[in-house]
Amino acid sequence: REGTERELSNEAYLRPETAIAQALQFQKLLTYNRGRLPFASAAIGRVFRNELSPRNNLLRAREFTLAEIEHFCADPTEPCPSLSGLERNALPFWMDGEQREVTVDHALESGLLPNETTAYYVTRSVEFLTFIGIHRDKIRLREHGHGEMAHYATSCVDIEILTSHGWIECVGVANRGTFDTAAHTQASGSSALQVHIPFEDGPREKEVLQAIPNKSAIGSTLRGAAPALLRYLAALDTAQCELLLSALDKNGQSTIKLEEDSLVVTVTKEMVSFERATVKETGYTILPSIIEPSFGIGRILYALLEHSFFARDDDPDRVLFRFRPAIAPTKCA
Repeated sequence: REGTERELSNEAYLRPETAIAQALQFQKLLTYNRGRLPFASAAIGRVFRNELSPRNNLLRAREFTLAEIEHFCADPTEPCPSLSGLERNALPFWMDGEQREVTVDHALESGLLPNETTAYYVTRSVEFLTFIGIHRDKIRLREHGHGEMAHYATSCVDIEILTSHGWIECVGVANRGTFDTAAHTQASGSSALQVHIPFEDGPREKEVLQAIPNKSAIGSTLRGAAPALLRYLAALDTAQCELLLSALDKNGQSTIKLEEDSLVVTVTKEMVSFERATVKETGYTILPSIIEPSFGIGRILYALLEHSFFARDDDPDRVLFRFRPAIAPTKCA
């Protein structure tokens, strides 16, 4: 809590991940990319988890450093041009109780990797880990089963590293679909995460049916429930307007359940009229899907220290760390 004990109403929350900060900057990032999908952003920083029993040194902690990439795309199954040239790379998959080397293209064909974008990030992540000094034979890829899949993900591939504490998850590449963008849009009522996709063949004309509310009749009849009904009518598409118009023509009234406010109201012909119009559409609106590679920096660093630990054969008491020049550019004695 923030403030003194007398100000307990001022609650502050520690972030569990860095991804939300990237989502809040989505429109700015989209502008940087000229309004086009796909694009990706990355962030690194301290995050916090409600870990009940911290243990195993840096492996399970309440506070740690996390690096995340948010790859925003219109469709997770769309081709990934960046994968070109990596199709024949071998990846160490853990399957049926044993580790097998599987090429990227075969993993895509067999469904071990759900899409090309996930395949790209998994392949590059393995390359990164071996580049900094993680032993290649102590890396494995494990696909999440349906019983362990997080509620927000449609697929997830973990990259695990073997340490003295056993195999530990250090990188996760999750296909989150539209879970985050849809949840934020629903909770906030904002369109900040929506993307306008123009039609390839240019603008189109479309016949629509619009609901025109009689605010005076609605206000005098429903009073406190009037704003909720006005929002409901404003959100109706052509198909929904057709159904409401048909019900009013047949029965003179229609009972509507307003999910937003948990209200049930009766709409009469006097409350709403309908108008057909021709509108010009330049495209359509979507919520972007997200593919999220997440890197536990503390766990990667811990594994790197173990894998870099070295003792001379002729002098086992003399131990040192054998780091690669890429991560230890400065010599010291």
